[in-house]
Amino acid sequence: MKHFANDDSIERVNFHGVENLIALAQKRNARLIQVSTLSVAGANVNHKFKDDKKLFENEIYFGQDLSNKYVHSKIMAEEAIMKAVDEKKLQAKIVRVGNLMPRQSDGEFQINFVTNNFMNSLKAYSLLHVFPVSQADTFVDFSSIDEVAKTIVLFAKTPKKYTILHSANSHEVMMGDVIKAMNDYGFKIDLVTDEDFSKRLNKEMREGNDKVSSLIRYDVSSGTSSFIASDNHYSIKALFRLGYDWPITSEEYLKNAISSLKGMLFFEE
Repeated sequence: MKHFANDDSIERVNFHGVENLIALAQKRNARLIQVSTLSVAGANVNHKFKDDKKLFENEIYFGQDLSNKYVHSKIMAEEAIMKAVDEKKLQAKIVRVGNLMPRQSDGEFQINFVTNNFMNSLKAYSLLHVFPVSQADTFVDFSSIDEVAKTIVLFAKTPKKYTILHSANSHEVMMGDVIKAMNDYGFKIDLVTDEDFSKRLNKEMREGNDKVSSLIRYDVSSGTSSFIASDNHYSIKALFRLGYDWPITSEEYLKNAISSLKGMLFFEE
C-alpha cells in the first residue's frame, strides 16, 4: 500500500504477485478477486483532459499520468488480469476501492495507519494549523474498511460478464466538514487563502519539517496537476440491486475516527 519506494518492491508485489495469482487461479480453475484502487485514475497534468474527466468501470489506461509507482503497478496488474479474461483463460473480478478509512462499527483503523496518505494529510494540516479555503468544498469519500469488505464479497459473486467494479462510499463529505470535525475535537486549523497556505507549507518544508511532505502534491499554487476522480454510478446501482447501500458518513463517525487516531498519538508533533 506504499505509494513511494526506492526499489522495485511495489512492482514485485502489486504486479508480479498478481501474475502469480493469475497462474494459480488458472491452475485451480478458480475465480480471482483482485482488490485494486480508484487511484488508477491517475493525474491530469497540464490540463491534458477536461477538468471534469472521470474514470469509468470500463477504462484502465487512457493516457493519465503514471509517474506514481503505486498507481502504475496497479494498472499493470489490471491489464494483466483483463488480458487473461479476454483470452477466456481466467474468471476474475477487479474491485477498485476508494479512500479506505476506519471501521464503521467502532472507528478502529489499520495497524499501519502511519503509512496512510490521506491520514498523513490530516496530520499535516493539524501541524500547519491552516487549510486552504479553496479546497473546503472538495469532496472525499470515507470508505470504512468493514463496509468495503461487504461490497467486495457481493461483487465477487456477480455474473462473470461484470469484471471491473468500484467500491467507494457514495455519501461523500466536504473537506471543510472534516476540518470542522477536527476543530470541534480540539485542533486549531484556520481556513486561509491559497497564497497564505502555500507560504506556510513552503516555509515548513524549507525548515526540514518532513511531516508535512504529504501535502506537496496538494500545493494549490501551481495548478498544473490534479487528481482524476472516478464515476461510480454503475457500481452504486449494482449494489442497490444486490440489497446494499452505503452508510452515511456522519459527524459522529468522523469524530470516532479522529478520536481513535488521537488515542494512538498519531497527531502528536
